[in-house]
Amino acid sequence: VVSDPEEQPLKLRNATELYVCNLPRTYDTQQLLNIFTPHGTVLSTQVCRNVETGQSKGSAYVKMGSYNA
Repeated sequence: VVSDPEEQPLKLRNATELYVCNLPRTYDTQQLLNIFTPHGTVLSTQVCRNVETGQSKGSAYVKMGSYNA
């Protein structure tokens, strides 16, 4: 992790991470991409899961390529 924003690639400096909740527990990365791609570049997604069961907790993190997305 680079702590100085000037040292981060421009792509990451302009990125913003969203916390999305109240998702259906059946949603996976593909459903998140289907929802967020029309609004901009999706850099990554991470579905929050129960460590023991692997079941979705109904929330996720979505990193978008731009704050304006």
